[in-house]
Amino acid sequence: MIETSPDPTIPQSPDRLVRYVTLAYGDAPGVYRQSLMLLVSLVAHAPKPYELVVATDRPECYVWFGTRVEIEYLDFARLSAWRGPSPFSMRQKLELARAATATPESGLSRVPPAATVLLDADVLAVKPLAPFVDRLTAGQLFMHKKEYVLAESRRSGNRRL
Repeated sequence: MIETSPDPTIPQSPDRLVRYVTLAYGDAPGVYRQSLMLLVSLVAHAPKPYELVVATDRPECYVWFGTRVEIEYLDFARLSAWRGPSPFSMRQKLELARAATATPESGLSRVPPAATVLLDADVLAVKPLAPFVDRLTAGQLFMHKKEYVLAESRRSGNRRL
């Protein structure tokens, strides 16, 4: 049962609900295949309760999941807004993270989870995630790996930030 918060318009989450969110859009079929494998791995390894959310411009790729996966449809206008006037490589992920936060304006579920995990489509869960979820819901923060320092990137758009 979901209890209501002090703000009656936003219900509180069950104790350990973890929201797993990924982004899949564009013309590359590999992105959709990867995201499908990510979702299957989460179904296999994520402890309940969990919520799976895919922000995509191709919701038909996920119909066979039925109600197990929430689809956040990315139409051209929304994707363009997420790219912004000066696009850079991380902006869509930052916008997805903002959208995954439960607020009346977010566009995604208004039920705040105990934690949100933003995942690239090309990752897999390969073992039970219960230890990770325990640490996450206790307040620890995680990053898969430090890929580079944004200001030291060779991409000019990243350096301008």
